[in-house]
Amino acid sequence: YRSLSEWDQFFEQDFVLLYRQEEIKPLYFPTPLAVFRHMKATGVNSLGPESSTLWPPPLLLAYEQFLTPQGYPLTYQPQYLLAQRK
Repeated sequence: YRSLSEWDQFFEQDFVLLYRQEEIKPLYFPTPLAVFRHMKATGVNSLGPESSTLWPPPLLLAYEQFLTPQGYPLTYQPQYLLAQRK
């Protein structure tokens, strides 16, 4: 993923970047499987909702190490950009 400064360089020739912001948005789930189901449902894992691919048990077991008091975390880091053509 590009950093905000990389977006500045990407847009500088043809656009004026009017607004840019990024944030960190953690979500928490009750089980590792719930994390992966959410990723599949939203398409962020490149599988898409129609995929029948299942996660191997070793991967689910490995994810158990990330348990927090709130649950199993999944963190998004969205970037918001508004640009206008020069």
